[in-house]
Amino acid sequence: MDIALSPYQNKSVVESSSLPSIDVKNIQERPLISGSHLLNIRKHRTHASGITCSFVEHGLHPKPKPKPLKSGYEVVKKEASLEESRQMKGSGFGSSSSSGLCGQIEKLVLCKRYRDALEMFEILESECQYDVHVGKSTYDALVDACISLKSIRGVKRVFGYMVNSGFEPDLYLRNRVLLMHVKCGMMIDARVLFDEMPERNLVSWNTIMAGLVDSGDYMDAFRLFLSMWEEQSEASSRTFATMMRASAGLEMIFPGQQLHACAIKMDVSQDIFVSCALIDMYSKCG
Repeated sequence: MDIALSPYQNKSVVESSSLPSIDVKNIQERPLISGSHLLNIRKHRTHASGITCSFVEHGLHPKPKPKPLKSGYEVVKKEASLEESRQMKGSGFGSSSSSGLCGQIEKLVLCKRYRDALEMFEILESECQYDVHVGKSTYDALVDACISLKSIRGVKRVFGYMVNSGFEPDLYLRNRVLLMHVKCGMMIDARVLFDEMPERNLVSWNTIMAGLVDSGDYMDAFRLFLSMWEEQSEASSRTFATMMRASAGLEMIFPGQQLHACAIKMDVSQDIFVSCALIDMYSKCG
């Protein structure tokens, strides 16, 4: 069956299009890219190659990637060694060369890196042989490190270096050294230090009495309390709280009541530590 086509459909595609006729011969003969265009491309290529060559001539290279830094004790130790070497070049090995290591010890303690601080102190001790002047702030930092680690070995090394180097501590540092021995459980050495102290204050008495109570020597703590009371006739809220703990340890109500009366007279009975110690004492002594 034939389908009749409309007069528009009988026309060819070329006839029906509105595009102008294209001469195929002209397209084949005409070059696609002109010579001037090729010349411009060559100029651009020459210019780019010149830039590349100039980079190479000036010795420019890509920026290297930063190397990852080492963290922890190695970085601090490296900084200390560099600072120490600079000081040795400037003024020779002496007291000034120790400031680098001492400063690093204090920084490590400030960052709570107590073990690294003690290791660096051992390096200072082994290399300098008591020729280095260690200051008060460095000893104070080392006391913190020994207390935090409960290191008996560290206590002996720090205190031994202090004695052998001829350092004369003041009352504050003597109390700190006494506290270091007490907190590390070295009560025999602490008692010797306390007896040899040329000067004592209330902090000294409270420190040694608290150490005796913590170690269970309640009677010795009461003897020291009576000696302190005869010597200076003063006490703090911490003193009464400590001795009330000793009374509770002995389960003796009478000295606890006397301590309570003294605390009321000295207006420290309302202190939170004294109140808690009183509750503990009366509950244990019946």
